[in-house]
Amino acid sequence: MKTAGGTRTADAAALVRPEIRAMRAYRLAQPQGAVRLHQNEAPDDWPEEVKRAIVERVLAAPWHRYPSARADAVCEAVGQMQQTPSSMIAATAGSNEALWAACSAFAARGTVVMSAPTYSMARTLAIASGARVVDSPLGDGFGLNPDVLLRAAHAQRAELIYLASPNNPTGNAFPSEAIRAVVEGSPGAVVLDEAYWEFASASHLDLVSRFSHVLVVRTFSKAMGGAGLRVGWITAQAALVAELHKVIPPYSLNVFAQIAIPVLVARREMAGARVQAIVSERGRVARALEALGMRVYPSETNFLLFSPGRPPAEVWQGLADRGVLVRDVSRVAGLEACLRVSIGSVADNGRFLAAIGSVVAEGR
Repeated sequence: MKTAGGTRTADAAALVRPEIRAMRAYRLAQPQGAVRLHQNEAPDDWPEEVKRAIVERVLAAPWHRYPSARADAVCEAVGQMQQTPSSMIAATAGSNEALWAACSAFAARGTVVMSAPTYSMARTLAIASGARVVDSPLGDGFGLNPDVLLRAAHAQRAELIYLASPNNPTGNAFPSEAIRAVVEGSPGAVVLDEAYWEFASASHLDLVSRFSHVLVVRTFSKAMGGAGLRVGWITAQAALVAELHKVIPPYSLNVFAQIAIPVLVARREMAGARVQAIVSERGRVARALEALGMRVYPSETNFLLFSPGRPPAEVWQGLADRGVLVRDVSRVAGLEACLRVSIGSVADNGRFLAAIGSVVAEGR
């Protein structure tokens, strides 16, 4: 509606695309002093000497100039880390921008088929890019049935298939032969989200060199302990990366991130030690939850999906009341009985186990 002078007076929110208005904005409780086991972050920070080395380089850098448009130093460091040419790397502002870019490049005004349940932001980013999302439910034990997924993709003429392995929030990795079958039978591009690849028993990066329609997405937010830097990347064949650069905004990574990542990659043995510690703690926490009579699902990540045997919302609130935050995933289809807990430090995990033991005892 407009006034006589032509000024629009209607609520501007009504002009937003209907599918955007139908979504819920991402929001998480962050009370001060709580044990944060709800965001799959690394349990420890980088040492002060590493951070100081980065800050000194940032201080010496010109802030009034744009950084490298494509974050060349980041791409070089990532290429060396995973032994792929830098021309096959597209650096992004977190893996979320990578997923958005892939959906925008392949499926805007098209269709994305994704296994479900899976990473919740993948759906949001696909819809934001203009794509329609079709879920293909996982099977028993959250297993991947390639035939079911491919039938959905072909029936919907999907331009893109999205798969996360290891999967979030279920924690399990899909067999290599199942992923290979999806890649070989896909009617369009395939995004393999490997946010948790450092924790997994297998990676599928080798598929990139053999299949031109495969994109592998990774992040520095998990095992590398760089969640605050917001850096991810896409690995794909060089010709496809060149096309993706038309979608990914230039200067997407700021000066700080472009300086920090090569420093962290040069010290990645620290991340390797972190992974070993997390895996060890993951086993300890899983055994303790099972001893409380809870069902714990297999995990190749830095978190555990578990069923507390009581209404998840009640258990979540009981933990929150005791200063421990986990993720309530019970609103997700197929996860109605579940919570998800990140693996933190030994001390934080101890606080979680003590708190959930108290919640269980209180409910008896």
